[in-house]
Amino acid sequence: MAEVEGAMSAAEGIARRIDDGDADASTPAHALYVRYCVQDALSRVVPRAVELLGNLDSAASAEVAHLTTCANGLALHPPTRARTTGPLAAYLADGRLPLT
Repeated sequence: MAEVEGAMSAAEGIARRIDDGDADASTPAHALYVRYCVQDALSRVVPRAVELLGNLDSAASAEVAHLTTCANGLALHPPTRARTTGPLAAYLADGRLPLT
C-alpha cells in the first residue's frame, strides 16, 4: 500500500504544480520521473493484486485481464523509458531536457 500511495502522491504533486501555475523548465523532467515511478509501481502491484484474488476463475476474468494489459502497456506508451534515458541524463547534467 505504501508503494501505491507514494506513487499517487507523486502524481498528485506534479498535477498540483501544473494546476497552480508553478510549472517551470524542470516540470517536464519531473513529470517523466513521476510517470516512470507510477509505471514501476503498477508493474509490481498488479501481479500481486491478481495473485491475491486467490483463484484462476477470478484471475482469468475480463476485468482482470484488462487491468493487467493496461498496466503492462504503459511501458510501451510514449515516451518510452528507452527514448527518454538520454534526454533525462542530459537534463541531470546541464538542466536542459532535449525532447524531440
